[in-house]
Amino acid sequence: MDTLKIADIYPNRLVVSLGSGTSSSIIDDLEIITKIGAIAEIRLDLLPKIDIENIINNSKCELIITNRSIKHGGAFDGHIDDQLKPLLKAIEHDVSYIDIDPEIIPEVINIKNTKTKIIVSYHNFTKTPGNLEDLRKNLIENTGYIAKIATMPNSHLDNISILNLIKNSQNPTIAIAMGNLGLISRIICLKYPMCLMTYTHMENVKSVAPGQISINIMRDTYRANSINQNTRIILMFSKNSIENNIITKLNTSPKTIENNCLFVPVMNVNKTSEIISHYIHSNLDLNDFYLLDEMNLSSSSIEGVKSSSDIFNYVKFRNNTILASSINNPSEIINEH
Repeated sequence: MDTLKIADIYPNRLVVSLGSGTSSSIIDDLEIITKIGAIAEIRLDLLPKIDIENIINNSKCELIITNRSIKHGGAFDGHIDDQLKPLLKAIEHDVSYIDIDPEIIPEVINIKNTKTKIIVSYHNFTKTPGNLEDLRKNLIENTGYIAKIATMPNSHLDNISILNLIKNSQNPTIAIAMGNLGLISRIICLKYPMCLMTYTHMENVKSVAPGQISINIMRDTYRANSINQNTRIILMFSKNSIENNIITKLNTSPKTIENNCLFVPVMNVNKTSEIISHYIHSNLDLNDFYLLDEMNLSSSSIEGVKSSSDIFNYVKFRNNTILASSINNPSEIINEH
């Protein structure tokens, strides 16, 4: 698939997961999701018994119908036939997507002439396995389905593995690093053309997965609808948390928008120089790193760095050269080339 055309084929890449409420409140949520141009995921396994047919008929936005089993991190605890019934009903109504556990593949593999795309999910809530590409291939084999891989990172190297899976994919893929450490993967993934979608939650509602960001913050703070393969990501490091209003102010400044830049926070970090080195050598096209909170690095902290001063708080990677300098304000980075 032509990577330059995927955004035209799949124009909506923000998903809002709905895992609480009543049929009536969900229909209200769907109206909001429709207005903002996002996709809604209906987590049947987390919801009380609802009229799924009524919800489908009253939805004007794209839907993902999910009925995840306990075995795979969901809440459905019954026979596979009962797990399957609402998914088949969704296919009958030509919903955009259903999201299935791997065990359900044999139950749907022979369904033909459907407009519904099938997502097959793998979840690991403790670690990120090695060789994710093999995992992706084994998950969907030759079905033509969409692979979704969500794992728990235990280091930034796991974030890099997840993002590289998307960047190097030849087909639309969903890959997520969960939890606070993986938060940046939910944003940066949109830079890569084969990222099919990333998941969010409604404002003031508990997320259905660790590390999900609210739809409002994704749209307003991170300008998620405008992230593309040419977006210049600037990782902003802090040993503490970073107030959302600081990031919002930076990301919504006219100069940041005009230059297609985006500041993404990496919070509560230690071993900063090591993490920066990992990202520099990751082949993820992440080349700008700023240190907040009077965090400073020395010229000996990053191998091969060229710096005009012994102490610096900004590192950039250009033409296979690591350059470092001190700046007073992160907005100055926009002028760096």
